[in-house]
Amino acid sequence: MTSFIIYIKEKTGRIKNGEKAGPGHITTVFLLILLLFIGFISSNLTRAYSESFWQEQQEKARHAVEKEPESLTANYQLAVTMANLGQIKKIDQKLNEFSDEVDKEKFAEEIKPFFADNPENFDKLLILNFEAYYHVILEDYSQAAEIFADIIELDDKNIWARNFQAAVHIENGEPDTAQELLYENLEIEKEDYTYFLLGYVNYEEGRLLRALKYLSRARRVIFDLVF
Repeated sequence: MTSFIIYIKEKTGRIKNGEKAGPGHITTVFLLILLLFIGFISSNLTRAYSESFWQEQQEKARHAVEKEPESLTANYQLAVTMANLGQIKKIDQKLNEFSDEVDKEKFAEEIKPFFADNPENFDKLLILNFEAYYHVILEDYSQAAEIFADIIELDDKNIWARNFQAAVHIENGEPDTAQELLYENLEIEKEDYTYFLLGYVNYEEGRLLRALKYLSRARRVIFDLVF
């Protein structure tokens, strides 16, 4: 299955692309709709767009899903708000629904007009988020990274946008760029998922002691991803 947020998981018998991962193998996964995250966002962060903005958008999306439970667009919109609120566990569940029921061709056909035509006259930040995660799902990571950069210009204190941008750079084989973004995040907030991604980057680069140092600060994330 694909994903929006890169994460590591040791083999626990969970399914990836219809097969079980091999023992001791650490895999990277992009969950089908929004690079996924676990942990907290503290409510006292100063942001260009406040947490209340995303909570309001989530409430609207939730109502839309209640009215049309099968609507791909409404469910996608809800997933985007989950990503921006760091609701990783909820995103994981939502993305599993997408992966079981929707193929990429159908996804592209329905979602692209949603942000390209903007029939609802959505806020620019929302449109950029809809477009960024669209490209992540379709594995167009370079384009996704560019759009996440635009998102950060508007919402520069939102650590999740920068986490997601770092994740696509990791997936694109650009670990140094990813690390710079993650260190910027730590200046804003010491968040578990940021430490988790730093641990992953350092593991991939062979810096095992540094990887362990960062991963030891991301225990909530590891627990939720594995269990």
